[in-house]
Amino acid sequence: MLVQQFDVFTNHIVVMEKLKKILGFLNFTALLKDYKYPFKINNYSNYKPLPKLLFTIKNGIIKSNDTRSKFPISYADKFNNSLTCINDGLKNFDFFEENDKLLFCPKGNLNIKFILINHDNINAAREIFVEQSYNFILNDDYIVVDIGANVGVSALFFAENPRVKKIVCYEPFPETAEIFKDNIMSNPRYSHKIVLNVSGLSNIENRETVPKPPKGFMGATTSSDIISRFYKGENELIEIDVKKASTEISSQINHYPNLKVLLKIDCEGAEYDIFEDLDIHNVLDRVDIVVAEWHFKGSQPIVNILSKNNFRCILIDKNIVDFPMGMIYAFK
Repeated sequence: MLVQQFDVFTNHIVVMEKLKKILGFLNFTALLKDYKYPFKINNYSNYKPLPKLLFTIKNGIIKSNDTRSKFPISYADKFNNSLTCINDGLKNFDFFEENDKLLFCPKGNLNIKFILINHDNINAAREIFVEQSYNFILNDDYIVVDIGANVGVSALFFAENPRVKKIVCYEPFPETAEIFKDNIMSNPRYSHKIVLNVSGLSNIENRETVPKPPKGFMGATTSSDIISRFYKGENELIEIDVKKASTEISSQINHYPNLKVLLKIDCEGAEYDIFEDLDIHNVLDRVDIVVAEWHFKGSQPIVNILSKNNFRCILIDKNIVDFPMGMIYAFK
């Protein structure tokens, strides 16, 4: 009897999943029929129907319903040619053209803007400006050491805080670093605060050969563990510089002896080697706040090091299938 019930249950799931795929596909093609533009179908089986369309397409122009965003359909490739991605972007950001580039800013915040290269740039901005991953109330003046700076979204978020006097950034991938520089140039009021080092950090100084990631890719990594899991052998390889974390961070702290230190680490698996190096060389004694994202190996190895160095930790796991990760917020 139980076996029969289980068979009925599993058959119901199979039918519902097929129906969901069909409805999603019909929804997608209906939108295409309405707008008559050739969007690609990227893995339509995972396509989620749009509950509310936030834009219209007319005469080759995408225009948001609130009229704050307007740009040519030719920029659709930056949204993965996906109606869903465009809709998701318009929920939280305004988009506009400037000097033959498509830029975006948080809704209603024209004080800060980013160049859109691909949809990962929007994901990074959503995580930082909408989900407020790094939103601290600072009662003193700080230097921020930003490890895994990507295209500069986190650096510009910190730069808006008047209590943050300097942001020293590390981004090892040259093409992503170029986008970082362009973003800083697009926000000249904050450029005096931000310093970029085109290198990664680890527990050794080295010149490493790694797979070349897409420009601005949030999952770009120097971690051999993650590379072995997700990168195939046909990836183009590039060489990047990696510096010793304890030496670099100590040097930066010494340059600003009157500032407290906030250490932000989001480097896709390299965080474990970095924390071990900082612990061995007692650099964490000089750090006041840590916010770090962990990947695959869990939070405990990092929490153990932080607790040993008199930090109190708050943990937030991110439930992502096949990619365990989470945030650590640590304070003294």
